[in-house]
Amino acid sequence: MLLAHLETIEHARFRALAQLIVDSKKGIEAFEEYMKIAFPYLEASKKRDRDKYIDILKNEVFKGPMRVRSMRAPMAQSRMKKKVVAVNKRAQEQMDGLYKKMGDTIPR
Repeated sequence: MLLAHLETIEHARFRALAQLIVDSKKGIEAFEEYMKIAFPYLEASKKRDRDKYIDILKNEVFKGPMRVRSMRAPMAQSRMKKKVVAVNKRAQEQMDGLYKKMGDTIPR
């Protein structure tokens, strides 16, 4: 029985090679037949993998629409910039106070 199976495999291989030389389209079909005969478990394995990935995709679709959100952390703030802004603000307040004390310098 094993010998008959090996002969079938060898015949399919020889047929695929011959078909490839004669006609490439029919050769591809013959090669696919050879693969099915020589490796019968390959088709079941591919089907199992395909079903696994289909299940994964179904689970993802079941979760609902995809939501996108920013992953950026808030920007770090510079302590030096805060000090400069505070000093400038204080200086501006002092100047404003001085100008108020001076009043209108241009006579009307």
